[in-house]
Amino acid sequence: MMKMKTRSRSRGQRGITLMEMMVVVALFTVLFFISYTLLEDSVQTSLFVEEHNDLPIYGQSAVNAIQRELLQSRVVFEGSAASTGPGYFSALTFPAAFPLLTGSKMPVLNPASTSLVPDDPATRYTGNVLLVAKQLPPALITGLTGTGGTSLLVDRYQFQVFYLTQRFNHGFAGQNYFIDAIQAKSDIYADYSQLTQWAALGTTIAADKTKVATQLSAYTDPITGASQPTTKAWNSGVAAPVAFYTITASMGFTAINSPTIALPTSASLVKGLSGGRVSGKMDYTIGFRTTGGARFNVNTDVKKADGSIQVRDPIPKYAVFDSNVPTFPSGMEFLIVGPAGSRRILSRIVILASYIGHIDSKESLVITSGSS
Repeated sequence: MMKMKTRSRSRGQRGITLMEMMVVVALFTVLFFISYTLLEDSVQTSLFVEEHNDLPIYGQSAVNAIQRELLQSRVVFEGSAASTGPGYFSALTFPAAFPLLTGSKMPVLNPASTSLVPDDPATRYTGNVLLVAKQLPPALITGLTGTGGTSLLVDRYQFQVFYLTQRFNHGFAGQNYFIDAIQAKSDIYADYSQLTQWAALGTTIAADKTKVATQLSAYTDPITGASQPTTKAWNSGVAAPVAFYTITASMGFTAINSPTIALPTSASLVKGLSGGRVSGKMDYTIGFRTTGGARFNVNTDVKKADGSIQVRDPIPKYAVFDSNVPTFPSGMEFLIVGPAGSRRILSRIVILASYIGHIDSKESLVITSGSS
């Protein structure tokens, strides 16, 4: 009897065999790989949907913002040697946080053409930085006591620049940087011609001149409540070296020698390039050509043996690529055509997205008509 009980306990306490353990491990491995594959597919699908939603939103919002400023511009500067554009461009002081991308160029006006077509290899018209003088709502000056009236509307202007910069928040396509589009704004300038003509009127008294200068220097936008002090004046009809003045307390004007145009307000034109709206894991950039010579091509997102990456949207499309300046024009292009009074301005941006080894692109384009 005692022996029978011992054998029974021995059989009840028998452990798992090696074969059984291997079967269990195999089953768990299969289940793990199935779950991992499903999770990977889900993540990839999520990122695919995110970038397909984000790319058109980012690009179109950027070109729409440029168009809004162009529609309110007094002057759109261009880069031909005979124009005042290069002088104003040289006067710009770009913010240290967003330096101008090396090799950037202003568009060159083509007044003889009304067609927005790619450049001829022998002549460059396309640029990748745009400078405009935007006309702001006039400042209302009140409390005047002279016979010229109790109030005065003073025209005001602000320089705005749309340009590319190299940033190092994250890398893209094997590079340790990405390219961002920046909108930078200058201080506000009063209209020099208008103020000098008003100050020279026989009905303008000294007390009113002082009031105008004082109220301009402490001006606050009545709609937004933003402080917009205006202590300088700009003569829009002349070259940059002789176009700027400091407004004195008595409405006099002191010429500014060797003027610079500071850009104290600047921000990315394309929100979300640092990580996307949803996952925070997406890498975005304005399309660019790498400085080592490899570049983005057309048709597919396959990485080639030479290190270049093919995308469906050409970078560039209107400018002719110059191997001596591989960063120009990158994925932002501006083209200005037409005679005075009927200008057409093309603004084009190509944004790239990178996720799990894939590169996708989206072109956004807008054409603005104007007289400037």
